[in-house]
Amino acid sequence: MPREADADTAPGAPAHDPGWRFGGVLLGLMVELWRRGAVRTPAGLDPVWAAQLEEVREHLAGEPVPLEVIYVFVACWARLYGAVAVEVFGHLDFALTDPGPLFEHTVDEILTALGDPAR
Repeated sequence: MPREADADTAPGAPAHDPGWRFGGVLLGLMVELWRRGAVRTPAGLDPVWAAQLEEVREHLAGEPVPLEVIYVFVACWARLYGAVAVEVFGHLDFALTDPGPLFEHTVDEILTALGDPAR
């Protein structure tokens, strides 16, 4: 069942186009890493995910990008966004007085998922 986006980024909403421009910058970086062979992709995707990720691929111009690369992008974005959100909104205060090391660990795990392109 589809749900409304919290950030009001649904097609036609005021934040839709700016959201795609921002996401496009990050996705463009992911595509460049993929072209350089620095993105580790899963062997296959659940067909339900593939159908949804196809909509993202439609926004890309140029060479076709494998859905597995788009999946890695979405998975990394969700992890990074989640790590930032729980820190910014204080949702780790119950357990951590300094969430910085957890954030750094999360970024290290994302870099590992990307084939460690920064190192």
